[in-house]
Amino acid sequence: MQRQMTAEELDHFYRRIGAALWHIQCLEDVLVSFLVAVLVDQRRLSGDTITETDADALLARKRRVTLGPLVQECIAQKIIPLSLQARFEIFKDDRHWLVHRSLVESGDELYTDLTRDAVFRRMVTIQQEAIALKNIS
Repeated sequence: MQRQMTAEELDHFYRRIGAALWHIQCLEDVLVSFLVAVLVDQRRLSGDTITETDADALLARKRRVTLGPLVQECIAQKIIPLSLQARFEIFKDDRHWLVHRSLVESGDELYTDLTRDAVFRRMVTIQQEAIALKNIS
């Protein structure tokens, strides 16, 4: 049976989205930090002089890269090992659903008890995977 969410359910919904997005950003920040460290090291090893300003500018540029290209560059730089690549690909799709498609694909599911809980669980799963990937990266 369809019904509007209660105030408590709506609060829970917003908290789940917010927590998942926060932890996705934490994972992205870890990946960017590792990537920039590797890129700076490579430039230094090739004889370039890298100033703090150069490194900060590189960090700022890489922080603007979206998750898909960031993951691909981290794979290319061997920051993400082969054993984790499939997990990161699945995570990218889940993150894309949360950020770009959840309203269209799952918005109607918020109005029945059974499907609402499934949407909430999916958000929690995305959050937990972001935390897990950050901790093993």
